[in-house]
Amino acid sequence: MQYLLTEEEYIKLKQAAEDAKKAEVVTINRLCQMVADNLPIKDWPGTETEPKPWKCINSVDYEWYCDNCPVVAVCRAPHHYSK
Repeated sequence: MQYLLTEEEYIKLKQAAEDAKKAEVVTINRLCQMVADNLPIKDWPGTETEPKPWKCINSVDYEWYCDNCPVVAVCRAPHHYSK
């Protein structure tokens, strides 16, 4: 089946798709931030303490990195790694 669209309809359709994609990225990042802030992880580097949350770089007021973040593979925000 083919649809014939005017240029205006096509632009509106493309814009709606872009808006939906941006909204999806915002939702994914918000969920990733919640997980990083609340999910205790065992692999806290250099410590033998009980598991605690890693904390998202977007939630802390000091310099922080994504090195051991449990959701770094899913998160769409820019990542910051230690050197």
